[in-house]
Amino acid sequence: MNDVMVRMLPLSQSVESLSPYPWPRLRALLGGVTPLRNGPALDLSIGEPKFGVPAVAGPILSEAVDEWGRYMASDGTPVLRQAIADWIVRRYRLAPSAVDPERHVLPCCGTREALAMSLLLLDSRRCGSKSFVLMPDLFYPPYEAAACVAGLEPIYLPTSPESDHFPSLAALEREEGANELLSRTAAMFLCSPSSPQGTIASHAYLSRLITLCRRFGILLLLDECYSEIYRDAAPVGGLEVTMSMPERSFDNVLVFNSLSKRSSVPGLRSGFVAGDAAVIAAFRRLRSYSCVAMASPVQKLSAALWSDEAHVAETRRRYRANWDAAAGPFSRLFPFDPPAAGFFAWLDLSSCRLDGEAATIKLWAEEAIKVLPGRFLSRDTASGQNSGAPFIRIAMVHDAEVTGNAVGRIVRCLGKIVGSPGTDASAVLTSACG
Repeated sequence: MNDVMVRMLPLSQSVESLSPYPWPRLRALLGGVTPLRNGPALDLSIGEPKFGVPAVAGPILSEAVDEWGRYMASDGTPVLRQAIADWIVRRYRLAPSAVDPERHVLPCCGTREALAMSLLLLDSRRCGSKSFVLMPDLFYPPYEAAACVAGLEPIYLPTSPESDHFPSLAALEREEGANELLSRTAAMFLCSPSSPQGTIASHAYLSRLITLCRRFGILLLLDECYSEIYRDAAPVGGLEVTMSMPERSFDNVLVFNSLSKRSSVPGLRSGFVAGDAAVIAAFRRLRSYSCVAMASPVQKLSAALWSDEAHVAETRRRYRANWDAAAGPFSRLFPFDPPAAGFFAWLDLSSCRLDGEAATIKLWAEEAIKVLPGRFLSRDTASGQNSGAPFIRIAMVHDAEVTGNAVGRIVRCLGKIVGSPGTDASAVLTSACG
């Protein structure tokens, strides 16, 4: 038999250039570490609410069981689109006519899919010199994937506590070459409430950002998936801000939201995109070719959940109890205040002289608690710096009793090395990995 030469396939360099996704990367980091602690492990690395699904879910799914056998339209049922439009109007106190469920709303199977596909709506051939996509550093990895797969270049904008963990618009506008940067920008991602820090963009910030995006012809993609998990005041929303501006239009703005956090149903894979009618029309056309539609029972349950606020208020109460359990112990060791929104504790480990990866290994090895290193949500600069490196992200998604126990174990474990001379990341790595 003749030998056959196997030729390499021309796989996409953009896909190949993507960094490993955080959770496979976390599995690799902890793969050689066996926890010393007896008893069940506790995974606090992923934002998966553990409060149980709302009670309405069972009856609705049971009644609709025969409908699993139906193909559904990819743009959702009129009932679901109307429920989403009504929620937007009710939540952000808009005029009833402001949101047209046929023109402004598109249901989707969770928001990760929609965020990752969003930039495919832009024609890279027609973008010309508009080849940049701006995003905050830190960021949700699908933002980066969206840019790379669309053939655009991600630009990571620094954030800091001084700018409430959002990109500084003043710095962006006055930076040398700012007009050139913005004129070459096709789109910008922003998450508010921010993740993982849990800060809330102000009305003034969003208004200024929308004005800037419109001035330079930039598509603004607002990830608002944590908008309903807040401690005190409800966060302002992008569509709300557009309706207070002189143009009173959704032009250049898309918002993304989901039931995963709001209703504690991440497995339902149900969310929406809303905003600029022309972009929604293009998105609807793209989804009809390339995306899975939500099953009919999922759409019926989704419409019911968007129409009910009682279960969301109870969820917020539970998260407040978690922060009450965590604030004191964490603040004794770390510079920590409960966030204004979201459910992540973003712990600065500078006092431990550990980076996030070393602390993650230590917590897994000694306490069987899994957290996420902050480095996995950022990118190294040209000088090798990484803004997430000194942090770990902890998902506070269990009930208050489990959360309080976990916080005590975390503080006990990391507290052993606070103030201990000579402790460094390399020593922890060597000890944990043998």
